[in-house]
Amino acid sequence: GGKGSSLMNVGVNKVKIKILKQAGIDYATFDIPFYDDFQSWEEVMDIKGVTYNFENGELRTTTLEKNSIFEKKHRDDYKSKTFTLPNVKEGSIIEVSYTIRTPHIFRMREWRFQRKIPVLFSELKYKAIPFYTYTYILTGRNKFDNFNSKVLNNTQRLGPAEYREVEYTFGMRDLPAFRDEEFITSINDYIIRLNMQLSEYTQMNGVKKTYMSTWPEICNELIKSQYFGKYINATEKEAKKVLPTLGLEGKSDLEKVKIISDHVKMMYNWNGYRGRYIDGEKLSNFIKQKTGNSANLNLYLIGLLRAANLDAHPVIISTRSNGTVSKNHPFISFFDYVLAVVKIGEEEHFVDATESLLAYNELPSRCVNVSGLIVKPKNAESWTFIVQNGISTTTKEFNIKIDLDKGQQTVATKYTASGNDAFHYRKQYL
Repeated sequence: GGKGSSLMNVGVNKVKIKILKQAGIDYATFDIPFYDDFQSWEEVMDIKGVTYNFENGELRTTTLEKNSIFEKKHRDDYKSKTFTLPNVKEGSIIEVSYTIRTPHIFRMREWRFQRKIPVLFSELKYKAIPFYTYTYILTGRNKFDNFNSKVLNNTQRLGPAEYREVEYTFGMRDLPAFRDEEFITSINDYIIRLNMQLSEYTQMNGVKKTYMSTWPEICNELIKSQYFGKYINATEKEAKKVLPTLGLEGKSDLEKVKIISDHVKMMYNWNGYRGRYIDGEKLSNFIKQKTGNSANLNLYLIGLLRAANLDAHPVIISTRSNGTVSKNHPFISFFDYVLAVVKIGEEEHFVDATESLLAYNELPSRCVNVSGLIVKPKNAESWTFIVQNGISTTTKEFNIKIDLDKGQQTVATKYTASGNDAFHYRKQYL
């Protein structure tokens, strides 16, 4: 139904929160993200909200009105439903429910048991049909407080086949509030959460298709993709027009890396979006518009580097805010970024073309997150440790003159920064 006919993943979400203090009133505002574009649309439906208050010894309820629910557009394919429950104050209890319909059956929405406020009880019930098998990854804990499964009595039909659903229950109790410490890489590495990804699909004729891949298979799929490997190949052909204009003749390999990366940074702009795949389908669109996501820039950079006879490869990574990668679970969905690695002699040089205010051999701090998978053909699995070229430092020098007679002091300050600290100053002050 809806905008197209396909198998849908339907999720019903319910939450109940007690507001203890004035600072907790912010939890009465909800922002529910969903995708909505031509190929990948979702729906957020049946939004209901109630606020409960005890006033003069009586329980009073205030219902969320439909005209208080707004839709915000964040970009062409991403929107959100936002609303604030009415009449919320200290002592209120709020209750919200809503339904999400999505065609995304490959990877389900993440379920977070833990929040930044204490959680008394959190439970995910998942009704599975026997044609789809999912692998789940639990982060932050090694077991559930409640885990069980049961076969439901109601008979369902999918095409010519009849089946019974299996209901799985994942539950946890009495979880402490998550403390977002200052120096952790990502909340996703530590907060208690559950991710589920499709690992096997059984067709009506009994033939099984496995989605639980291997890292070499994932690399081979990326190399064949028009949004990744074929884009690099197209760039190598385009490089015949570009490289002769850059004055590379007689330069060392390291000098070539600098010249080519500086050219990409100068000629093309990053649109602020991260991705392991390019935006759009054609290289010509990127060249014409001179802007794109991180994959557009860095895969284009790799094509130019290869055309200059440099040993360059893509490295797919998970950025710091996205969390670390579980190497025991070969899922492409872990990764949200791609950058370049160039091998010169025995040294690996990591290059990113998104930030024009960074030197060619410096990475944005978002990219320095443990390890990355080098995308190579021929069933190779090659991991590399992402390192920053230099350390970040800030030195603060204060020169204070005190005039006791006038009761005044004059302070002159000088800040000297290097690495990403210097980059942040350059970015702030242009």
